[in-house]
Amino acid sequence: MSTAVVPHARVDRSWLAPLLDTPELLPLEVAAAAKRAELSSDWPTAAQVSRAMGQPDRQPVEHFPEILAIMREHGTYLDENGRTTGWREVEWFLSPHVLLNGDPPYDVLRENPSGVLEAARVEHIEGNNSEASEEGQKS
Repeated sequence: MSTAVVPHARVDRSWLAPLLDTPELLPLEVAAAAKRAELSSDWPTAAQVSRAMGQPDRQPVEHFPEILAIMREHGTYLDENGRTTGWREVEWFLSPHVLLNGDPPYDVLRENPSGVLEAARVEHIEGNNSEASEEGQKS
């Protein structure tokens, strides 16, 4: 069985119709849905996560979309299909950064979003440009 992710619009679900007429399948689906609900009952809500990040009332973090755009356009966060799981971005936000006095971007983001944006720009854009020019000088 393939584990490849297929865009929603291209998925052929014609094979599913006969299964829906199978009485044994529906209880399994109901049980699976109940298990998912049980497992997710302890997950924090978006509001709880926002408050924990110091963003009451789910206010957007200034420059966050620009930071992610820089990371994804100029960094190595996307796979060959242009997708990301998000975990490498999380790692960047949680790792100490020299341009932020050794603090992780996550810790600085609320108080100094412009500083985090500049750190992302310097690391991913200027860093890539200097590596490209070094490669050109070696040739």
